[in-house]
Amino acid sequence: MFADLLSQLFSYSLHDFLLFSPEVYWRLVTNYLNAHQLIGADVAIATSIAVYLLVKHRYPRLVLCFIAILWLWLGWQFYLTHYQTINYHASYLGFICLLQVALLLALAIKENYFQNKAVNAKKITVGLIISTMLTMPILAVSNGLPWSAGMAGLMPIPTVILSLFFTSQLASRWRYLLYPLPVLIAVVELLTLDLLTWQLIT
Repeated sequence: MFADLLSQLFSYSLHDFLLFSPEVYWRLVTNYLNAHQLIGADVAIATSIAVYLLVKHRYPRLVLCFIAILWLWLGWQFYLTHYQTINYHASYLGFICLLQVALLLALAIKENYFQNKAVNAKKITVGLIISTMLTMPILAVSNGLPWSAGMAGLMPIPTVILSLFFTSQLASRWRYLLYPLPVLIAVVELLTLDLLTWQLIT
């Protein structure tokens, strides 16, 4: 009996744990993004200001609070309000986002300066941030989604990328605490997207 149970358990694959169809998921994402187009525009403006502050080595606490707001919106609105309606596991991801908010705010209390990195490293980071802000909306549109799907705060992957770029410029060694949770979110999201793509193909 144990052997049968074990055999049955190993017969499952990751695809068996997907609780919704690709059509349901993308319909939910599209409706969510269409309802928050203005937030995407506000995020673009706020991110541009944050990039300027990063270049000038000014107000890192303000930048951290901005990133915390992005994570708060992602956890509260995307995971806990919308995504949870089709996937009850999304609530765990929402609480992970809120934990990231707490870490960001804790570091904002402690941290008061960016790293004095080499000029080239700073230029590369700023270039990557700007490239992300431009390419992610283009990728979203090319995949049939609203442009705001490429904006941090609204969707997980852009939030992770932008968050890691900014926090990598902080001077404190405590910044490494800000890496694990975004990486975990990214892994879960990439696995989900992979499963959704696989379902569409088959």
